[in-house]
Amino acid sequence: MSSINMSNLTLLRLSMNDLDSIILESEKSFLPSVNNPQETANTLFSRFSQDPLFAIYGYKIEGDTVSYITALGYQDFNSISIGPMFVSNKVQGKGIGKKQVLDFINLYKTKGTNEFFTKTWSSNQKSIRIFLELGFKEYKRHQNDRVNGDDTIEYIFSIT
Repeated sequence: MSSINMSNLTLLRLSMNDLDSIILESEKSFLPSVNNPQETANTLFSRFSQDPLFAIYGYKIEGDTVSYITALGYQDFNSISIGPMFVSNKVQGKGIGKKQVLDFINLYKTKGTNEFFTKTWSSNQKSIRIFLELGFKEYKRHQNDRVNGDDTIEYIFSIT
């Protein structure tokens, strides 16, 4: 993949078909909960697609999908949950994950959203770093909730 000009990346609305090229790669980094040890990114997408606010966004470079981030309804119309997100190994470490979350927040701010929720597992240091750098605060922790013994950590970001 050629060098990436971050200013040229535009968050696009994607379909499940757009994820074909990276869904298997993202499965390798997925960590299911102890309550659903057979869960995969694909089964999550299938379940989440029933949510009326479910949407997939991401970036494409040279026609290839290199990332995704998902939106899910949360509590009321002024809040949204960031569901599964992923950045391809081909472009990790270039700031795309942080830009993707920031672009997602900005997109939903224009729709009137003022609270964002997300969760991840405690060993997912890349996501945790992004959320903390962008101002998310930890508000709940589920001990030993993942199949490897990791905690699930929930985060909130409020626009005031």
